[in-house]
Order: sequence, then structure tokens, then C-alpha cells
Amino acid sequence: MCMRIELPNDVNLIIEKIETSGHEAFVVGGAIRDSLLGIEPSDWDIVTSAKPEEIKQIFSSYKTFDISFGTVGLIVNKEKYEISTYKLNSGYNAKKASYAGCLLGDILHRDLTINSMAYNPKLGLIDYVNGLQDLYNKKIRFVGNPLERIGEDPLRTLRALRFELALQGFKLDDAVRDFCKEQFKKQYNSISIERIRAEINKVLFIKEFTDSSKLSDFFILMTDTVMPEFKPAIGFDQKSMYHQYDVFEHCIQTVIKTEPILGLRWAALLHDIGKPDTMTEDLIGYRHFYGHPEVSEQLADKILTRLKFSKRFKREVLDLVKHHDDCRKGINKTKLRSFISKHDERFINIWIKLKWADIYSHADIDRLVMYQTDLVNTVQIILTDGTGISLRELKVNGRDLCEELGINDGPIIGDLLNRLLHECHGLPKNNNREWLLAEAKRRYKYLKNLSNHTRRYKD
Repeated sequence: MCMRIELPNDVNLIIEKIETSGHEAFVVGGAIRDSLLGIEPSDWDIVTSAKPEEIKQIFSSYKTFDISFGTVGLIVNKEKYEISTYKLNSGYNAKKASYAGCLLGDILHRDLTINSMAYNPKLGLIDYVNGLQDLYNKKIRFVGNPLERIGEDPLRTLRALRFELALQGFKLDDAVRDFCKEQFKKQYNSISIERIRAEINKVLFIKEFTDSSKLSDFFILMTDTVMPEFKPAIGFDQKSMYHQYDVFEHCIQTVIKTEPILGLRWAALLHDIGKPDTMTEDLIGYRHFYGHPEVSEQLADKILTRLKFSKRFKREVLDLVKHHDDCRKGINKTKLRSFISKHDERFINIWIKLKWADIYSHADIDRLVMYQTDLVNTVQIILTDGTGISLRELKVNGRDLCEELGINDGPIIGDLLNRLLHECHGLPKNNNREWLLAEAKRRYKYLKNLSNHTRRYKD
């Protein structure tokens, strides 16, 4: 088909080297789809008639490495490319995979028609499955029989649902959408949790959600499978003048109102899931959820652990969930300085973004916006005037206290430093060497007297 797509120089180089060696080579998949949609591709995948050992020989002067059955990774000018031999049964299960003899055989076992077009600079666009027509019609359709394609790789159920979310205006046939949900529920235990996590992350990385109902449907499916702790939130009426959505939909709306930062989006999704477990109802029928951030943190921990997120990523998300409701109705500057001192500026900015998204998913938000504006201004002052100090910013350290007090007791020194830090959070001007050493002496004397009194009492 006579249609020109501009390929990066490195991709042209790869194709040319493969063709010079006597083999075929085509760009396939998402790069072609995105190019035709006017979206800059994030990666460029190539298929070829060459076998993996031949690919490595062709690129012997480059760094290559095996990725999966029939796929070789290649580094060109510090960029990573994947080159795959034509495959039959091109799903994830390598035990069932085998090589195809031609491009058509490879294409017929790909997932969706819009992802199954190929391009070669000399031959142009190759479209065996009417992917271009489906692209124009904004239709998401499996290549051939959906049951067969999903049988090759059950994760294709989530991929189809994700593309319907990610590509604005694109639609799955209703029956196919229902079939995907049904099959995922039946087969999700056969898919590695890491691959499911990757698909959920890709959903949460979508820049803008234009259909909140589809996003809700996607995560309802997750509550039926890998996120059961989220299930009680669905339809849970908050019975509050400040809320226009049930707990589940409030979380979805909070996600929609955030930037596509992964930790922020996960925190937005999970920040209120503890509400059903903490609900109390007053005499006039209003519901309250005291302590829900801590319970939400515990439930979120279970979900993130099941999805095998790293400890570092979990800690950030759980901190955001635990503190999402802080300073909602006023500011305690001592506590705020203490909180800021334990986190870097990036985290504080994400925390503020989460709180804004949460607020704008409420009803009757004027008072909440006023409190939030006051919080943002106060945080900015603390970040710029240096009063949000941490232990490393105290004007004395452990060695200073050891020399001044004539002791070398680690636990006592650590306790004194933390007490001094707390005092400085309440009154930042106390962060000077003279006052800190005098206060350390006073507290240490008090601790010694208390210890002697306790010892005499026991005797």
C-alpha cells in the first residue's frame, strides 16, 4: 500500500542491514498504529525472516541480548530495539511458540488489527487484516477469532480493554468487551502477576481519561480478581454533604484529576479504600470515617504487595495514602514541619497534587479549597525559609552531644537529637548551637534524675 511513514535513522539502518544480508525486515505493531494516528511512537519493533542467531551475526559489532523466544534486543546509539523472527502462536507462552515462514503467518497471530500492520520503506504499508480501516473507524477488533487469540495469551483481554481506554473514541464491540472480562476472570490466575501489574500501570499512565465509566469498569474487573480489598468500596454511599460519589467512584474521579505520575495515580486510586471498614453514622444519618487513612494504608499495602511492587515504590504510595487527609481542616505548623522534614520536595509536591485531586472530587468544595490554599502557601514558606529542618540540618550532631555531655550512649544521644528536632519544629529559631547544647544538658539531667528516682523506688 502506497503510504509513507517517517522512520528514525536507526530503524532505517537496522532494516537496511538485515535486507543487505538477504532477509526481510518490517516495522510492526504500535509504532505503525501511533504513526498513522499522528502520535510519536515510544518504541520501534521490527520483525524479520532472519533467525535469532542470524540477527546476532548481522549485528555482531553491536550489543545484542536475548529477550524471549525468537526476540533479540539490540542497542543502537544507546537506544534499545527489539527484533523478532516471524512467529506463529505469537502469544506470551514460549512453549507453544514456533517460527512462521513469512510475514503473513506472523501477522495472523497478533492480537488486535490496529496493532498488526507492518511497514517497510521500499514496500510501504502492509495490511493483511484491515487494520487501517479499523483505525479510521476507531474500532478495536481482534485478529481472526477472539477465542483463539486470547487462548494464545490471556493477557490480551486486558490489552484490548486498555486500548479502548487509551485511544480516544475507539470502541470494542460490546459482546467482545464482555467476553474479555469473562475470560480474564476465568484465566487471570494463569497470568504472571508482573504482567497484570504492567497492564494496570499502563492504564494509570494514560495521559487523559475521556470516559470515566470505562475506567470504572476496568477497575471493577480488578476488584473481582487481583484487588479484592477494593470491592467493598463499590456503591458504598458516603451519606455526606461533602461527597457526590460513592467511595469507589470518588477514588476513580480522583485518579482522573491527577497527572500521569504512577505513584500519585496509585495513591489516588487507593486513598479511601478503608472507608467501608471505618464507617460510623451519627444521629442525623451522616456517615463519618475516622481513622480511614490508616486502614486504607493497610489495605493498599496488601494490594501493592500482591502485585509485587518494590518496597521503595510501596513506601511512597503508602505514605501518600496515610497522609492524604492531613491538614484538611487547619494547619499545625509543628506537625507540618516534622512531616516536611521526613520527605523530599518531590514527595511534598506529589502529596499536594493528591490533596488537590481529592478535594476536586468532593462536593461543596469552597471551604476545602480555602484550607488547601492556606496549606500550599504555608508549605512553600517552610520549604523556602529553612524551618522544615531535618536531623542533618540541626546545628548540633551526635558527636557534639557526646562531647558536651561526656557520654557515649547511642540510644540516649538518638533520643536527645529527636527531642531537639521536635522543639525546633515548634520554634525554628531554637535551631542554634548554644540553645541546643543547653537544652540537651537540661534534658539529660532530667533523664538521669528520673532514672535514679526509678532505681530508688524499685530498691
